Amino acid sequence: MAKTDEFEALKDQPNAPLLTAVVPSRVLAVDDEPTILDLLEFMFNGPEWDTVLVGDAEAALERCRWDSFDLIIVDKNLPGMSGVELIRRIREDDDAVGIMMVTGYASIETALLTLNLGVDRYLEKPFEVSELMREAREVLTLAAQRRDERERVEEYTARASGSGAYPTVPRSLDVYVAARAADVQQTLAGYMTARDTVHPVRSVAKLLAGVGRDQPDVVVCDADFDPQGVVGLVQDIRSQAPHTECIIVGDVDDLDVVKRLIELRVAVVSDAADTKVAEQWVDAVVSYLRTTPRGLFD
Repeated sequence: MAKTDEFEALKDQPNAPLLTAVVPSRVLAVDDEPTILDLLEFMFNGPEWDTVLVGDAEAALERCRWDSFDLIIVDKNLPGMSGVELIRRIREDDDAVGIMMVTGYASIETALLTLNLGVDRYLEKPFEVSELMREAREVLTLAAQRRDERERVEEYTARASGSGAYPTVPRSLDVYVAARAADVQQTLAGYMTARDTVHPVRSVAKLLAGVGRDQPDVVVCDADFDPQGVVGLVQDIRSQAPHTECIIVGDVDDLDVVKRLIELRVAVVSDAADTKVAEQWVDAVVSYLRTTPRGLFD
């Protein structure tokens, strides 16, 4: 039976399944290599995708000014404006859209920079088609979750300002500090107020026990606080408290570790990272938390 005939047969049945149109995910691919653009066009083809291809950052930025996308795939080395600068500009206007960086010249420095700019994935060329598609679908899910969270915050803010029944002043934060070095305390000092509650801990066991009990807003920790590795520590924190933000202070000198931290969406403040960008990311995280009521996403 042809698909059209099958549809006609189904739609008139009283218990027929609900048939809905597929809403395609909008993808913007930015790369100066025609072969890569051809590959991405082939990959993101079909009714579930609506794909736009451009060869430079300027064209991408212009397109983003009047169009909207669910996922943006950016090459790092572009003619004119770099891919990193493009991501910075995009994030100034949209902190929810999914962003993936692909590069044939991966480095810890650029990976840390894009991490603190809020990129969702950092992939190296040549990439496996199946890997990129899997990562793209995961990023789309993350982006949809972020948009949903932003809408809930906007709804809360509108109700708060309109009725006066909800608190509108910045709220206090509950923060765990897992540190043995003074650098972490110094990093944190500029963002805390007298109303915030800070819990210093000196062991992984006490940190995880406290996080599970208190569900803090933020955990700030040394990059080498856990001898088993910072990635595993962040995963353990998120398993106990999914909505807790994590800020890592100290050098992370393994590219694969940085790529995993990008996936976990943490901030990293280190000598290898752009300090200004890192501070802006931390400031954005803290400001967002202060204006978001506890438990809104539970």
